[in-house]
Amino acid sequence: MDEVLDVAGGWGVGRVGPAKGVAGGGEETGVERGGDRVGMGRAHLKAYQEFVDAVLAGREPLATGEHGLDVQLILNAIYKSAQTGREVRIRRT
Repeated sequence: MDEVLDVAGGWGVGRVGPAKGVAGGGEETGVERGGDRVGMGRAHLKAYQEFVDAVLAGREPLATGEHGLDVQLILNAIYKSAQTGREVRIRRT
């Protein structure tokens, strides 16, 4: 039996397995969004695969939750800056 990890997000669920990567229907890499398949690039596949490998090996993943938070704060600032046309300072508390 293959071990899998279901990764749930705001717009879908991705199933990740150690040998198969992300699978929705088995034939291609992707996730499902409202019943529609959404393709994912190789970078996403490798990131998910590394995370699964880390969980299965009992080690910390290369991209930690703190790293993900930093990336999200930067993206939020970029969007806010684009909307307002102003500089946005990032403060991590």
